[in-house]
Amino acid sequence: MEQHLETSDWISLGSAITAAAALIYTRTQARAAKKANVTAEEANAISRDANLVSQEASETAKQALNLARTQFDAEQQARHEADGPTFRVESATKEHSGEWFSNIRVQQVGGAALEIANVTVSGADVRGVRRGQYSDDWIQGPIEWKIPAPGTALELCVELEYEHLDPVNVRIGLQCRATDGRTWSREVTAQPVAPPPPTREGRRSRF
Repeated sequence: MEQHLETSDWISLGSAITAAAALIYTRTQARAAKKANVTAEEANAISRDANLVSQEASETAKQALNLARTQFDAEQQARHEADGPTFRVESATKEHSGEWFSNIRVQQVGGAALEIANVTVSGADVRGVRRGQYSDDWIQGPIEWKIPAPGTALELCVELEYEHLDPVNVRIGLQCRATDGRTWSREVTAQPVAPPPPTREGRRSRF
């Protein structure tokens, strides 16, 4: 015997189907959202890792660039120093004439031709530079050695402390400038010594 559904029954069935569909849709959406969240977290993690790698690569590049610049500057400085002037103490003697004096001859032996070299002397037993051994005029400030070039020399008359101790170290500083504006700092040390006493001529034998 066939059963006929009343209108109210159709309404109840429709509501049940709608509720079931809504539940299935909600669960499906929840699973999709969960999966989407996991995917987003994975994407964020990958993005963070990529950013970290990018930062490390950028830092490595900066370090490599700084190292290259340091090496370049060092090579430029070494080349500059190699082009600079060289000096030596050609002679350094001392003698007593009321005070102790040292006569020092400094020679440029190589390197660039200079426009000027400002020369100073210093040392524990160094009093200063005079214009001459028998002059009372002190030279104040640096001595201007104009247009030095390889082969040329500068003579200094340095007064020493009366009760100095040997060996005396006279430090000679040279602030050098070339005509093209390049500059160098140089220093040489002189240790003046007294010349040997004159030898007596032996008496001639009488026959």
